Amino acid sequence: MNISSAGSSIYSLQNVYKNYRNAGEKGKSAESSEKRQEQQVQREAAKLQQIEREVIAHEQAHMSAGAHLAGSARYQYTKGPDGKNYATGGEVSIKIPEGKDPEETIQLMDQVIRAALAPANPSPQDLAVASRASMKQIQARGELSKSQSQAYQAGSNLGKELDMGKILDINM
Repeated sequence: MNISSAGSSIYSLQNVYKNYRNAGEKGKSAESSEKRQEQQVQREAAKLQQIEREVIAHEQAHMSAGAHLAGSARYQYTKGPDGKNYATGGEVSIKIPEGKDPEETIQLMDQVIRAALAPANPSPQDLAVASRASMKQIQARGELSKSQSQAYQAGSNLGKELDMGKILDINM
């Protein structure tokens, strides 16, 4: 194909324009890819921020309800795509003490159960702690019932002895 010099110049200008336009589209493509990547980073960071808020609220609920039985919160962190650390897990230790007597143990276990179940969505570990405290509470109730029954029986026997004494006094 023969192209005149004028045609050749036009052809060259068209190629330059096409190349320029293609480079611009590639630049736009790279720009939109960067924007998509930046948006993805922002979405992931927002998810991590939401998780962090939930984790902190969860552990705060344990500490508030546990009062003196609860330790301080310890958090596990995940580094986000933005380079920041986000709390994505946590724990609060809760003491499960024995009371001085069954009644005190029952009250303490009530508080442990409230602390374990305080968050809106208790974890399996939270449920296990509540279950263990509930078992201790049941044992304490059994001990209390047994001691009350023994006290009642002792009182009944004492009453019978007193009644017998009255009968004996009357007969004398």
